[in-house]
Amino acid sequence: MCFVPGYENDIFISYAHNDNSMHTDDHRNWVSLLENYIRIRARGRGHELKIYRDVQLNPFNGVNQQLANRIANSAIFICVASPNYAKSNWCLWELEQAFKLERSDSMLRIGKYPLDDSELQPKQNELLSKTDHLLEARFYTLDESKKSVDDLQPELFPEHLTEFYKRLNPIVDKIISRLKELRSAHTPPDVNGHSVEVVKENQVAIYLAETSKDLADNERESVRSELAQFNYRVLPDKPLPREASKLEDAIRQCLQQSKLSVHLIGASYGDVLDGEDRSIPHLQYDLAEEINKQGQIVWLPPDLTLKGKLQQNFVTHLKNTSPDYSQTTLEDLKSIIRRKLAPPPAPVSWPVSPKEDGDDDPNQIKVCLFCHEQDQELAGPLYTHLRFEEGFKINLSLPNAQRPQTHQQLLQDSDGVLLFYGEVEENWVVNKWNIIRRHLATIKDRQTPAHAIFAAKPPTREKGLLSSKDLMILKHFDDFTAESIAPFVQKVREAKGGLR
Repeated sequence: MCFVPGYENDIFISYAHNDNSMHTDDHRNWVSLLENYIRIRARGRGHELKIYRDVQLNPFNGVNQQLANRIANSAIFICVASPNYAKSNWCLWELEQAFKLERSDSMLRIGKYPLDDSELQPKQNELLSKTDHLLEARFYTLDESKKSVDDLQPELFPEHLTEFYKRLNPIVDKIISRLKELRSAHTPPDVNGHSVEVVKENQVAIYLAETSKDLADNERESVRSELAQFNYRVLPDKPLPREASKLEDAIRQCLQQSKLSVHLIGASYGDVLDGEDRSIPHLQYDLAEEINKQGQIVWLPPDLTLKGKLQQNFVTHLKNTSPDYSQTTLEDLKSIIRRKLAPPPAPVSWPVSPKEDGDDDPNQIKVCLFCHEQDQELAGPLYTHLRFEEGFKINLSLPNAQRPQTHQQLLQDSDGVLLFYGEVEENWVVNKWNIIRRHLATIKDRQTPAHAIFAAKPPTREKGLLSSKDLMILKHFDDFTAESIAPFVQKVREAKGGLR
């Protein structure tokens, strides 16, 4: 039985078979020693682990999918890095699958022998360089001055075993600690084998909607794992019923307990149960909209190709009705979730006069600046100019802003809205502008804020093609100057009646 509920294996070991070659004597081979000692040390601490490694890979139809499933269903991924590993297409494919899951905190690198970058192809180097940031145990000593390597070979030299185990001990302790964290995020069984629901006091519940198969194993699991790590209760915590008469009630019960609902939309429309005319993803969205529309987050991966008219119509409906719709990277989605879940700012307990806080000055111009965190440094001169030279109050829509707010809160009393387009992908800009435009359309009883897109360096073909009669688009592909933003400043001042 797996130590971590919800997974088929506790550990997946990815290695080159040449690093575990047979020897003439009866000694265990290198990777076999590694696996065996992990088991023994874990067992000594009272934990029986389920470890998978392919002892002998026999290629056949479907092996890719089976291995991908095993990797996705393993709590921890270990790669045994070596020159043989770098030359193995199978090993690199396994490593790539693991990185696609975006669970780097559950990946470890065992350095069996150092890699020579000069011998690596660009694609090999690009992929293997990602492992440099993983938790690592090295089983060699590299002397740069002498250009020599002393590596541990416990399968050949018994005197190397002590040092081998010594270096392995801390990494095994880290593995066990990580497995415990993952285990605590799941619902444990009781002594009779029945599920016992453990809900910590004040634990916030998040509804992570079931999605289509193309996003279920990787993207949804990655979001679920991160939420669990931050002590959120992820619902539904068991499979939804596959009977239409029971499905809606089960979804409602989960949504009514949840502060937020997250909907990952894939390429296909999803399963439609007998007696229901909507797919499960569609039904979950409609019920979440009914119960807590402002708590909905809808996400699509970039460059998604929709399959079928039903899914195309559904996505069009989402774009028109969702208060928080985005088509961007998975990391951006996680940032959006974190901002939604951020606690509100603590109330100020002392009097603040209008002179001390510009927010209370009705004459001060307020500009909402939307900027991806990737472009923060590039947008710095623009922010400094608007804040200190023009004297505007700037509301930031950054994940690490001191007081994160929703789009509606940021826009509701702004005199100007500026979307910064620097190094970030075009999809993020398009999605963000669609969200801004929908919120601007809801503003009543006052003039719509002045709004513009500031296209900064680096120059791209897409930026060069930007053109609009209704939207101010400012293009400046060099270092920031006051003149580059002057048309927007003038428009904002005019909308405010010439006030500073």
